[in-house]
Amino acid sequence: MDKVLLKGNEAMAEAAVRAGGLAYFSYPITPQSEIAEYLSHRMPEVGGVFLQAESEIAVAYMVFGAGLQAGCEVAWVPSYSPEMRGGTAYCTVVLSSRPIGSPIIEQPKHLVATNRPALEQFAAEVKPAGVVIINSSLIDTATNRNDLDELKVPTLEIARASGNVKAANIVALAALVAKSKIIALPFIR
Repeated sequence: MDKVLLKGNEAMAEAAVRAGGLAYFSYPITPQSEIAEYLSHRMPEVGGVFLQAESEIAVAYMVFGAGLQAGCEVAWVPSYSPEMRGGTAYCTVVLSSRPIGSPIIEQPKHLVATNRPALEQFAAEVKPAGVVIINSSLIDTATNRNDLDELKVPTLEIARASGNVKAANIVALAALVAKSKIIALPFIR
């Protein structure tokens, strides 16, 4: 095996590839990290997937795409507050084994709350026994419901430890998929 000189972030990225990682979802587009730069070239070489997401809503696209890959019926509806940047944005994603009559649902099964306004606005609507992922990096409260499977995840701290604080939404996505089992983990890798 040839010796190669790599920067620290590049070495971490290469280690992920050699450990079997075949997909990388990155957010945001700027500032570009050395990890994303390296994997944008390396993933195609090993038959993997590199995808840059520009927002939390883009993560919903990833769930949508994973659902399609898994053979699910899928639908989604994004919603933005009037302020756009800095305002509340949310997205309803529906995955089903049956045809979907409408993507509008009154009572979602799961919720990823990335900020307190989202938790306060949507937690009461989640079906009993649903999963609620709470970004404990920004939210210091809970749902106060005992009929939910609630998980507090310090998404910012986990993302920061991985070398890119802007990947916090990917951490939240992974937590939701792992906790709710809405789709098999390989479909988001």
